[in-house]
Amino acid sequence: MMHAVQRSFSERAPPLACCTSDACEPVCDCNTVIKAECVSLSYGGRPALQDVDLSFQRHAVTAIIGPSGCGKSSFLATLNRLTDMVPGCEVDGKIAFCGRDIRDPSLDVRILRTRVGMIFQRANPFPLSIRKNIEMPLRECGVSDRVEREQRVHDVLVEVGLWHEVRDRLDKPALGLSGGQQQRLCIARALALRPEVLLMDEPCSALDPISSGVVEDLILNLRGRVTIAIVTHNLAQARRVGDHLAVFWVVDGVGRLIESGRAADVFASPSHPTTAQYLSGARG
Repeated sequence: MMHAVQRSFSERAPPLACCTSDACEPVCDCNTVIKAECVSLSYGGRPALQDVDLSFQRHAVTAIIGPSGCGKSSFLATLNRLTDMVPGCEVDGKIAFCGRDIRDPSLDVRILRTRVGMIFQRANPFPLSIRKNIEMPLRECGVSDRVEREQRVHDVLVEVGLWHEVRDRLDKPALGLSGGQQQRLCIARALALRPEVLLMDEPCSALDPISSGVVEDLILNLRGRVTIAIVTHNLAQARRVGDHLAVFWVVDGVGRLIESGRAADVFASPSHPTTAQYLSGARG
């Protein structure tokens, strides 16, 4: 499903657009930034996810794990309504962002997706220069001052460790970067809009170990400033970066959340027998 979302998302320009410069500024100081209650999801009437209750704490990293096909990525896409872009997809239940229902008809979904950014499994830079990959969303977000745009471009490229690698070729095509560099550019593009939440759908799965390590270090550096939800199949990675852990599983043919809690506690002493088997390598 997320590949279809990413394709549709990438075809729309600009995908991270918002209408006012105020939307680019973080305003949420809630301890629970996102709260999902009894969230269910279906495709064409066929249930894929059922009755998920999960909260995301401010400035913490929540690692979402589980075998393929258990609804992890689908759940992630509900959190900033990317599921709206999938024909036949229906979402039930309630998802609140800073206390506000994200399906409130008065809510501007473009602003929601700016404040709750998405990093896909496969890097999706625009077919533009490195500089314009970051500048274009800023322009659409109402950042009209050229000096401010240039400063943000510099700052986010430094933050993701790309500045010294690309500073002499900012006007070269972004598609000429390596896979790891492209993924970091996409993270920089999202960070330029100063999101409060980053949703990361297996951001390292297509990267080599060195590039994966760079992205993991970035996640750890963002902890304390940005709320992060990361889907990963890598249990070691979940242990390294996660403050909290959410375990999804297929139960009676439908994806469900079977356990969640502090990552250290779940890894040390899982309460659900399936979680224990999965973490030990006996299942999954």
